[in-house]
Amino acid sequence: LWGVSPVIREGQSQAKREYLFVDDAVEGYLAIARSITETYEDEIPSTGEEAYSHCAYNIGAGMPSAKTTTEMIQVIQQLMGSNLSPRVLPRIWKTYVELPDQYLDTSKIKEKVGFTAKTDISRGIQSSIDWYKQHQEILRPLYEAEIAEY
Repeated sequence: LWGVSPVIREGQSQAKREYLFVDDAVEGYLAIARSITETYEDEIPSTGEEAYSHCAYNIGAGMPSAKTTTEMIQVIQQLMGSNLSPRVLPRIWKTYVELPDQYLDTSKIKEKVGFTAKTDISRGIQSSIDWYKQHQEILRPLYEAEIAEY
């Protein structure tokens, strides 16, 4: 939005992460709430170890949405029409090991609640870009106070 290069920490460019559009996250939480109150409230254990995990779900888009940080930067650059190269910051800790791939197992929420994320990664990013463009004057002071120093 302001012609500033994306920032990435050294060693993180090839780490795969799962990305979930915020509207899907909200819908996932609402689906869980509906399932608890409407579907099987009487089946929820009230004691024991199972009582703690019975309603615990992973809300995510699953492995297909996992992308490396470099891939995400490329998708965002393409959608924004930008060719700014990422600025690489040094590692914070010398002994820090980055986990290569991180994504959630969403099979339980799909099976028990019927929830699956619906927003394609490019569509979600484009929606976010549009929102930031629409609100950039309000966001500029936050950027200048908190983010610009990096």
